[in-house]
Amino acid sequence: MTRTLQTQPRSILAARRTASPRRSRSDEPLAALRQGRLASDLGIEVPDDVNGGMPRIRVGRCRPGFIHPIGRREIVEALAFFGPLAWYGLRSIELRQAVGDSVGSLALARLQVPGRIVLYEQSPPPWLFDGELASRSHKRVQRAGASVRSGPSGTRIEWPGDSLASFMLFDGLMHEIGHHLIQHHAGKRLGRVMRTTDHERRADRFAESCRQAWNERRATA
Repeated sequence: MTRTLQTQPRSILAARRTASPRRSRSDEPLAALRQGRLASDLGIEVPDDVNGGMPRIRVGRCRPGFIHPIGRREIVEALAFFGPLAWYGLRSIELRQAVGDSVGSLALARLQVPGRIVLYEQSPPPWLFDGELASRSHKRVQRAGASVRSGPSGTRIEWPGDSLASFMLFDGLMHEIGHHLIQHHAGKRLGRVMRTTDHERRADRFAESCRQAWNERRATA
């Protein structure tokens, strides 16, 4: 995996060093390091033409009794932190009401190709579900810092501190950005480029790498 700037593909190294010939290697920008690391987790190379402005962010109203755990400010801050790779080819990010099969389920976000990510409204904590969560969902919410209690009457999920916002940011937004980048890099806007299980595995790995990089920044701030 590409973990340092010096092990990036030669085309990227040449372009970067031509643009800044007098920059010492120890002074390379952290944003480029993050992009190389995150791209490797998706199994792609950082494209030479990663640039452009951020995608349009649209914030819709929630239904009564629902919330958006993250808003425009948190999204912009995250995209700025991870750099242009995080919005490469992305057209819009939209905060919307849950509809259809998203109502009453553990649905955070969805990629609507090409290049549109929808983040769904959520119920305020605590979350209550009939029965037990699926194993994958249980691991996801615990990894994000939730407290999960299951019993005969169902499952109760508590979200202390900013853990719900973190869950929405990484398991929602960044996970779907991972899906988007896999598709966009392959040049396929509609049909999936790999099996669903492999797509999910890579998007999960991308989101977790984003979470780790974000937490490292907070730890050293």
